[in-house]
Amino acid sequence: MNHTTRHPRRWLKALSVGLLTVIGAVIVLGLGAYALRSYNLHRYSAPSGGPEEYRHPTDLGSYPTDIPGITVEHVQGQYLNGFHLRPQTVRHQGSVVTFGGSDGSPNFHEAQALAEQGYDTWALFFFGMPNQSAELARVPLDFFSEALDRIHAEGSPGPLTLLGASKGAELAAELASTYPQDIDNIVLLAPSAYSYQGLTSDFEDVPSWTFRGEDVPWISLRDASPGRAIAMSTRLGLGFPTSYRDVYTSATERSSRADDARIPIERFPGRVLAFAGTEDRMWDSGGSATLIADHHPDTTVSIQQGAGHVYAPMTTIAHGGAVINLGGDVESNTRAEEDYRRILSETLATWHPSMEETPHEAQ
Repeated sequence: MNHTTRHPRRWLKALSVGLLTVIGAVIVLGLGAYALRSYNLHRYSAPSGGPEEYRHPTDLGSYPTDIPGITVEHVQGQYLNGFHLRPQTVRHQGSVVTFGGSDGSPNFHEAQALAEQGYDTWALFFFGMPNQSAELARVPLDFFSEALDRIHAEGSPGPLTLLGASKGAELAAELASTYPQDIDNIVLLAPSAYSYQGLTSDFEDVPSWTFRGEDVPWISLRDASPGRAIAMSTRLGLGFPTSYRDVYTSATERSSRADDARIPIERFPGRVLAFAGTEDRMWDSGGSATLIADHHPDTTVSIQQGAGHVYAPMTTIAHGGAVINLGGDVESNTRAEEDYRRILSETLATWHPSMEETPHEAQ
């Protein structure tokens, strides 16, 4: 007869104590992780700067409509949704369309800044509104046909420039490659040279974009190395500011579909202006800007030293229950924003000549 048979009560008691110890340890660790996550989310939840739209991107009430010298109209169609900002005095030919990023905004603050300089400007959502894809997944690029019809009917005659930030830059490059004869210029802030997996609440492996009902080839983030994915997920779970860059880079390097997923920017005959920060922690926007220039000769690239994903006095942002590490520091990001404003202003002025230089009158 073995020891456990001779002393069943002692063995059961020891087993019970052991199980209670394990359960207690799990509970303590779980409570500790929950407390740490709660503390980190509170500590890092408020960005150190940036417009109100970052906090409530799909709330139309968070966007100012009473801007001196500018008429702001909410526009909506079958998929179209956004704002038309028309200066009382249009100083430049043509129109500029702005797109935000995965935050879900239409980059309204950028559109407002351009409208205040005399540009006819359209700030457009591309997901998240009631008549659009609920999440950033399978967004139909076809919606731009509807946008073009509206711009041609109500916008200022002349060149058309798209300006996109982050995921909106990915969209702008996709649209330029899909509608090459309808777009004259694109400005890409923190761009991607590839089409990546859509961003859904359940991390579903679906494309970001479709065209004519077909999926646009994409790189799946599930192709990233397990080590990088686990490291990112751990930081997300504990509420620490989390960089996505290593996961995007690893997925691109390991993907068998990278060539197909590269945005064919060479199809676009217009001009490209790309901005990127060396310390971008969302993805390698500097490498993407360079790759875009390699395939598109009429591309100007501005790499900002020390800057992160966003040219604003903010290095983190809370979004979707997570805190995202945007990279850079306040000083470098602020300096990059100043350079960006100067270069953008000079470039747009050449792309969109003054109305006084042509017989066109503001409508």
